Amino acid sequence: MKKIKVLHIIYQLSTGGLENGLVNLINHLPSDQFDHAILSLSYSTNFKNRIIHPNCEIIDLNKEPGPLLLYFRKILNIIKAVKPDIVHTRNLSALECQIVAWFAGVPVRVHSEHGREPNDVDGDNKKNQLIRKVASPFVQKYIALSKELEGYLIEKISISPDRVVQIYNGVDSLKFSSKDKTQSAPFKPEQSHPINIIAVGRLQAVKNFQSLIEAALHLIQTGCDNFQIQIIGDGAEKENLQQQAKRLGVDEYINFLGNRNDVAELLLESDIFVLPSVIEGVSNTILEAMSCGLPIVASNVGGNPELVIDQRTGFLFESKNSVALAQALGKYFLDENMRLEHGMNSRKRVEQQFSLDRMVLQYQSTYQQLIKDKMHKCVA
Repeated sequence: MKKIKVLHIIYQLSTGGLENGLVNLINHLPSDQFDHAILSLSYSTNFKNRIIHPNCEIIDLNKEPGPLLLYFRKILNIIKAVKPDIVHTRNLSALECQIVAWFAGVPVRVHSEHGREPNDVDGDNKKNQLIRKVASPFVQKYIALSKELEGYLIEKISISPDRVVQIYNGVDSLKFSSKDKTQSAPFKPEQSHPINIIAVGRLQAVKNFQSLIEAALHLIQTGCDNFQIQIIGDGAEKENLQQQAKRLGVDEYINFLGNRNDVAELLLESDIFVLPSVIEGVSNTILEAMSCGLPIVASNVGGNPELVIDQRTGFLFESKNSVALAQALGKYFLDENMRLEHGMNSRKRVEQQFSLDRMVLQYQSTYQQLIKDKMHKCVA
């Protein structure tokens, strides 16, 4: 079988969970079987340098704010120039490109749902549902990153179950490897070593880092003040978060590290991982932290409860409830053995269910089967 060429269409190629999953997929699909191109509807950043696949073209549309319809002709010309076997769009912002791909005669068209839109936390936005329903005849196969998103497509968008496949993100368990934390000078009450809490994500309102800052205040007020919080990431909310930390008097406990290339190393130096989002798909950062043997404290939203087993690999709390977040962290402060046990359970869960190899094989099989089915139809 000749090489399969996939054109991936996303809104923006920059630091983020969706983009990280895409880069992992491109880098690990067999290069002798797949070539790739990425169409970024807005622009790409230095994040693109993480792609090591020898044949991956990156195209920036540089779209201005406004309807995507105005760019349909440009997108059509790009698709015709790339000549892909598969067009794979991701999330609502790129979904309309499926219509353009159909007009361009692309043999196979795939769309992935990675998570909720900021204006549609519960998936009830009628406009968003209508767009998905209008575009659905042009999509041959849907990929849902979580069971929750799979149910949304089937139940609310009325997509036939045989058109939907559910594939979890996978994590590189070699890069994000755990170490025996019982041998690494663990925290003892009589020691001065602070508990290191880490959070990773874009500094946007939907990530709800303000709840983590509020939780820091609750911890201090209850006498738990031997900790440091490292927040990795950048975004529009950074200044507001820094001002909030200063206003609440907890800024000395919180470090804003910005975007980093050594996330794996920072995770290994940490004791607890926190993700307080108000919406979430299947979080790469949770999986990376689990792979590094950390217990997880995460909001009970989206795909988080499909990753984190409450009271076994971490704790789930109700979104925006900073008191509940502080209480979950406090449990780990008081019980080091539980913290270590949950961390070990996290690592085992990644090895068993969320490996990168497993994810890549599922995408590879899906792509190849779709091409095979199309070829059989053409012959028939």
